[in-house]
Amino acid sequence: MISLHDFISKRINTAFLYPAIAAIILFFVLIFFLAFDQAHKNRILIRENILESFSEISKQVVEHFNL
Repeated sequence: MISLHDFISKRINTAFLYPAIAAIILFFVLIFFLAFDQAHKNRILIRENILESFSEISKQVVEHFNL
């Protein structure tokens, strides 16, 4: 005869174990993609800042030498 505790623990383990593992994996995948997206946005911003700085320096050089 199976006890109620064994029955409930087996049902909980089979009912929640795999979805819990899947949820944890999906959570880490989401964090990874959000971090990758943020890094990509930062890279674009850095590139824009470098180009902006270069154009500002170019303007200053042109103004300085009256070209």
